[in-house]
Amino acid sequence: MEIRNRSTAPTDKSLYPDEGSSHWDIHDNVVRYVNGANWIRMWTPAMHDAHVRNTCSDVPNHFSNATDSTVEQAFVVPDDIWPEEARSIMANVGPGATLP
Repeated sequence: MEIRNRSTAPTDKSLYPDEGSSHWDIHDNVVRYVNGANWIRMWTPAMHDAHVRNTCSDVPNHFSNATDSTVEQAFVVPDDIWPEEARSIMANVGPGATLP
């Protein structure tokens, strides 16, 4: 399973794989407006073999209790100054968006 080029803005949600998720490659995402919550939450060891990388977020907090998984710290964006790559992802998500 691959999750990429997604933005959580403005839904007030973090990246949140379901219990039992396995062999996921989660990359090139933007997490915004999580109000101090975790930008990703993999809460149970039943999740496994997930790899999370190249994420932009407005919060540094993350949580992973997943088995045999890696989470690279998100690039934390201060003061709502998003890099071009993140702005491009945010502009190209949602209904009708053309994704790569």
